[in-house]
Amino acid sequence: GMERDYARLRGVEARYRLLFQLAGTPMLIVDAGNRKVVEANAACPPVFGLSAARLIARTLPSLFDEHDWPALDGLLAAAIGAGEAKGAVLRAAAGETRFLVSAHFFRQEGE
Repeated sequence: GMERDYARLRGVEARYRLLFQLAGTPMLIVDAGNRKVVEANAACPPVFGLSAARLIARTLPSLFDEHDWPALDGLLAAAIGAGEAKGAVLRAAAGETRFLVSAHFFRQEGE
């Protein structure tokens, strides 16, 4: 019944959180409405020069070089339109590092 479904969903969420944290690829979860970081995994701090805790509530554009904001906007618009967008090469605001960025758009409980 419903209880079993909830328990299964909690198990899925726990596994997803573990994979998110263990991933060697830096991953941010961002609110599409205000573009603020909701979660950052353990691979993010070396790239962005901020602890995972300090990344929370930062706006996504603030983490990238301002010259790359148009490309970031394009990436996000494409992700919202198609569900995913791959392949913008962006520079972090914190240094000279350029890296390939992809974006995935997903809805959660109507959000």
